[in-house]
Amino acid sequence: MKRLLFILIAGALATSLSKADQSIIFPGDSPLIGMAFPEEWELNSNEGILYAHPKDDAAYFMSLSTLEAKSDDPEAALLEAKTQIAESFENVEYTEPQTFEVGGLDVMLVNAKGQDQDGVANINLWMIAKKGTETVVMLKCVSTQEAFEQYGELGAEVINTIAAYEGDVNLLTYSYPDEANPAFTFSYPEGWGLAADEAGAYLEAPDKLFTLNVVPIDMEHVADGMTNIMEQVSAKYDSVVWNEGGEPEVQIDEASGNTLIISNGVGTGGGIEHKLGVFQYAKKGAAKFFVLSTWAEMEEVEANFEAAQAIFNSIELN
Repeated sequence: MKRLLFILIAGALATSLSKADQSIIFPGDSPLIGMAFPEEWELNSNEGILYAHPKDDAAYFMSLSTLEAKSDDPEAALLEAKTQIAESFENVEYTEPQTFEVGGLDVMLVNAKGQDQDGVANINLWMIAKKGTETVVMLKCVSTQEAFEQYGELGAEVINTIAAYEGDVNLLTYSYPDEANPAFTFSYPEGWGLAADEAGAYLEAPDKLFTLNVVPIDMEHVADGMTNIMEQVSAKYDSVVWNEGGEPEVQIDEASGNTLIISNGVGTGGGIEHKLGVFQYAKKGAAKFFVLSTWAEMEEVEANFEAAQAIFNSIELN
């Protein structure tokens, strides 16, 4: 499994439509991960534990804490997490743990249901360790079923922002058509190669294992612009399977007027598999929409995960 409920290069690799604006690093004294919460969420810290939930509604909440168990003993970490849950919930039923590596993080995910005074609760536990470190960070998400239905998608967007903390990185900004009147922007790390003109932009990782192409298209072609780009991408490979044979994912944010359409593919050429992505960003009333296409060798898909995820999380339509 290559997902942490993130939207990944290995999965979808898309950004949140409702941008998370409260960025945090955790633990504060020796950061291991970074993530971001929506501006309207309430964040509070107590005895080293960070609590976050939608404003005035704690029926859906997340918490970040560190465990006493070390990263080299995942069974002890799981037992410690379950012991904490047992202090607040009864009749808890757990799924089997899922363990995987992604973006410099070792992750164990366990889902559960339990009961407290408010009834049945959905419980999600992520035990996260940055590679090469001993500390285990636990992200706990607890919600009533009603709250999960209301906030679950937004919660997934928050989780999508999690990344291993690597210290401060100098970022540059791409703006189309220009910095003075940007219709589309994203940030990218210094050292990445960017070629840009009025036709769009081409971004390449230093190791050349990940590329991103941005094409602005007149809004009159919004019905077929993404399809045309997918056909161009497909033509470079012997075979391509898009969306596992299904339909693209569509995300609509009524408040901002943004629409995001996501297509993921696996392309095979010369006996090598590549992870492909095509993403259409459109803002209601805008003169242009933007189609992004990504490429990475399947075996190297995690090499630039953190940077690529940060790039997508930084995308803004204006």
